[in-house]
Amino acid sequence: MKRKHNRRKAVCDALGIPPDLDPRLVQITWVGRTAVWIEQHRGILGFEPEEIRLQSEQGAITIRGKSMQMTELSETRAYLEGDFDGIFFGE
Repeated sequence: MKRKHNRRKAVCDALGIPPDLDPRLVQITWVGRTAVWIEQHRGILGFEPEEIRLQSEQGAITIRGKSMQMTELSETRAYLEGDFDGIFFGE
């Protein structure tokens, strides 16, 4: 998988394509401490009021906080609200 990622990155670099246009890379937009948009996730691994885990092509994403709610969910997008403490990768 690492070799495939390196090849994809090399092609994007050669063509001058910015990484944020790669549809396989997860995009996270954190708005203050109360809202998070996650785009290009691959599904929910776990959901609790203080920890939400999502799968991405790069691995697991863990969002920790208090009173978290998933207010919008689609096949590739999730909108979360709550009091966030942090976002962690690979946990």
